[in-house]
Amino acid sequence: MEAIDLIHCVPEKLAEEANLDQLLQTAKSIERWEERHAEVLDYIYRQRLIGLLVRRSSEDDLSALNEHLRRMTHPRRLEAMQHLSRPYGDRWAAYNDILESRLASLRSGAPQQVIKMAHVEEILDLLLSGRATKQAEIMQALRLRPANLTRVLNVMEANELIERRTEGRGKLIRPGPGIERVRPTPEMDTAKTPRWAQCLSKGSCL
Repeated sequence: MEAIDLIHCVPEKLAEEANLDQLLQTAKSIERWEERHAEVLDYIYRQRLIGLLVRRSSEDDLSALNEHLRRMTHPRRLEAMQHLSRPYGDRWAAYNDILESRLASLRSGAPQQVIKMAHVEEILDLLLSGRATKQAEIMQALRLRPANLTRVLNVMEANELIERRTEGRGKLIRPGPGIERVRPTPEMDTAKTPRWAQCLSKGSCL
């Protein structure tokens, strides 16, 4: 896939025509970030986000931009942009916060939908494997910002996928009764079943 020339492009045209895979490939090909690179991408993301919210787009469309921005705010990429005049990474993380909130509202009606949220399966993997029981441990393991983790945990708790209790200055987390409603069925392809669900199906996690 050919990279886009972000320096000499027309941002308005790219906002309408460029696909997210192409934008990600372009970002990966940048050896040294210039202000123009980030400015163009920021314009595209802002226009895409506004369009998705105004049109009340589907969960799939929201998730696609959500996942793209999550990759664009990877710590290694943010480190490569530290010399720029504006904190573009913080702006893109804020755009993603808006997407996460919208996705959470769409998915909060049933545990089966909450499972599709970013980081939910990773959190269940940590909890059900016993590798993490504290909110701080999950935040460190997934390298999430406190606000982002809290938002995901709130939706999980509302659907009884987890339970939280305060202990000292921290919070302990354990699987909740709602986890039974997403227990894998015998017909599921075990090769494609995520680790948390395999553990759950063996009855050794709760």
